Amino acid sequence: MTDMSVNPTQEHRQRGNGRVEYSIYFALLFLIGLPFATGGWLWQLATTGRPGPGVLRRAWVKAGELTPVIFSA
Repeated sequence: MTDMSVNPTQEHRQRGNGRVEYSIYFALLFLIGLPFATGGWLWQLATTGRPGPGVLRRAWVKAGELTPVIFSA
């Protein structure tokens, strides 16, 4: 088995960049999703009379679902 901690390759040194890119995509999807989450929350409130999960929670969950889909391709 190869010990990558002794002589890491260029690919292993740049591994942290993926986290930054993931965070940027997550933030963008979260911000784009806020108006849609607000509309969905208002629609649920108008039709059922009960507010569901909050707007931020809805946007956070959707961004969390969509971001990995982008990176899996």
